[in-house]
Amino acid sequence: MRNWLLAVMSLLLLSMFAAPLQTDAATASANYSYSLPKDFQWKQADSDRYGNVYVLGVYKQKDYLLQAIGPDGKKKWSITGPAANVVYFKIGLDNKLYLQVANTLYAYGLDGKMIWSKTIKAGVEFRFLPGGKSIRFHREDEPRVITFAPNGKPDENVILKNKSDVPVFEYDTSVWHVIKANGSIDIYDGNTYLFNLMPKGYRDLSPRAISDDGQTIYVYELRDAMEWDYSSIYAYDRKGKIKWKYQMEGYRNEADNIVALPNGNIIFYALNERGIIMLGKDGKVTWKKSNVSHVNLTIQSMKDGFIINNEIYDLKGKLKRKVDVPQKGSYFFAKDLAFITIDQTTVKRLRL
Repeated sequence: MRNWLLAVMSLLLLSMFAAPLQTDAATASANYSYSLPKDFQWKQADSDRYGNVYVLGVYKQKDYLLQAIGPDGKKKWSITGPAANVVYFKIGLDNKLYLQVANTLYAYGLDGKMIWSKTIKAGVEFRFLPGGKSIRFHREDEPRVITFAPNGKPDENVILKNKSDVPVFEYDTSVWHVIKANGSIDIYDGNTYLFNLMPKGYRDLSPRAISDDGQTIYVYELRDAMEWDYSSIYAYDRKGKIKWKYQMEGYRNEADNIVALPNGNIIFYALNERGIIMLGKDGKVTWKKSNVSHVNLTIQSMKDGFIINNEIYDLKGKLKRKVDVPQKGSYFFAKDLAFITIDQTTVKRLRL
């Protein structure tokens, strides 16, 4: 009996001094409703992987205001200044928040503290390109892509041969591509050039028509401007070799919102069929969902499945659950897999 009591007391003491269990943002975050300031008009919103939500807008018609809301629904910090024609922010893959105000570029930590700032040529708008430990921008007045290291110093640059070359980019992957003046396409992974594609005809320029899973790059191509039935999705390895090809069916059938899944499959929206199609590792159709509207369509990959609008599926396409989303305002998915509903007065978070 005495030994049993000693054992129980030991366990109680250990539990008192043991470190608390770590939880991910999706588990720790709660549902909340956050009131935006009066005289505030929101323009842009995004979230990071830790459950923080960022809302940018115009305050009292004369200032910009960027607010950070924590996973508990409380304001963490805010940044404000005189409004400008160009005010835009992006959360980099390096866990920094990049804010462009007119011709000044700021880099902030997710704690709201400024790390560095750069003044750029007036009237030039930067395009955010994906980065791992750095952030990349396309300066539209020069044929190059500029890379800033974490300390704000210019890093390696990708020099484009012609000002008419157009960098096309995807925020959630390191792979991006450049539409060349001659109609060909250069594929990059960060600053590393991978290969060039030379299609026979017109190519869709949307960044949503290219995706990758780290090993395979998926590209939608319109092979001939006059013969739409030649449009296809190609899977390339990192050396530019075709792994498989899926030819779209029907007249003028386009693919959009290509999303790579963690099991090697892809899903995409087929315009002509008004539905979602899943292709396996061999490029064969494994699943379809019909009667899906293309308006405000959201497709997002998860570790164990994917999301279409407010429906959650497993990796085989089986519906797991449907989430009731408030009809008022706009909504998007947070990176820690929650619904964020926002209107001019309130930000609401609905955990999945």
